[in-house]
Amino acid sequence: MIEKMKERLLAARVAKDETARGILQVAIGDIQLQEGRGKTADPVIIIKKIIKSNTETAGFAKGEPLQKLLRENEILSEFLPKTATQEHILNVLSGISDSIQNAKSEGQAIGMAFKFLKDINLPVENSDVAEVVKKFRSQH
Repeated sequence: MIEKMKERLLAARVAKDETARGILQVAIGDIQLQEGRGKTADPVIIIKKIIKSNTETAGFAKGEPLQKLLRENEILSEFLPKTATQEHILNVLSGISDSIQNAKSEGQAIGMAFKFLKDINLPVENSDVAEVVKKFRSQH
């Protein structure tokens, strides 16, 4: 992934795209810093942290600074793995609807859902699974 980020950084430099250049340098730098400390750097986790920070900051920004933060998040999102939509998760979980519905608690239902989705190797966001299970249990 870091090689793709470096390629995108080079393209941003050539295009004189300062927003892309800046955010990619930050992300690559953070990844390399973790690796330099002898830690295994998971680029996905680092990118998600930067996006989360930008999103929190965007809540206080207006105008051009807001647009820059949103564009930075868009650029970084290109490097995140694609995950299933909530609608797709709901359709997949319909196969274990009885188990989810009969779970003693919402937490247990979410756990069942995660186990099932992991077993079929479906990439998902944790928050999407939790939201789908909540919706599923409230509708049935």
